Amino acid sequence: ILVWAYLAGRELEVWLADALGATGLTTSEFGALAGVAFAGEHTLTAGDLARWTVQTSGGTTKTIQRLVDRGLVHRVADPADGRRTLIDATDDGRHLAATVVTDLVARLDRDLDPLDTRQRDDLHDGLRRLSAALGWQVHADGPTATGRTRD
Repeated sequence: ILVWAYLAGRELEVWLADALGATGLTTSEFGALAGVAFAGEHTLTAGDLARWTVQTSGGTTKTIQRLVDRGLVHRVADPADGRRTLIDATDDGRHLAATVVTDLVARLDRDLDPLDTRQRDDLHDGLRRLSAALGWQVHADGPTATGRTRD
């Protein structure tokens, strides 16, 4: 399982980087942008994004800054706690995230075409179980990692 999960993760990273090529987004930037763009009414902190993208706090800070520089996200003071900064997508960021996700879903659907519906369902279930076993949790307010970040 370890070898196949490792290889699949690496291949998926390459696949995603290739799919994002025309957008100019890195995989980390896309993960952060999608995280804030699709958070709904839940606003995210840099720490939330670090857990979501599995980055260090320093890496997340740099990722957020690149997105700010491109006008895709902005930082806002937390109205409930002035010591915290929240990250929110701009209209351009939300639009780009939605466009990219639509394109990624279509591309993945094409690339998984050799798999029938049952095989896709089994793959989906297996990946969800693997993620949960490794610490990923889904709560009512959305998925989160259990505090583990990449060192």
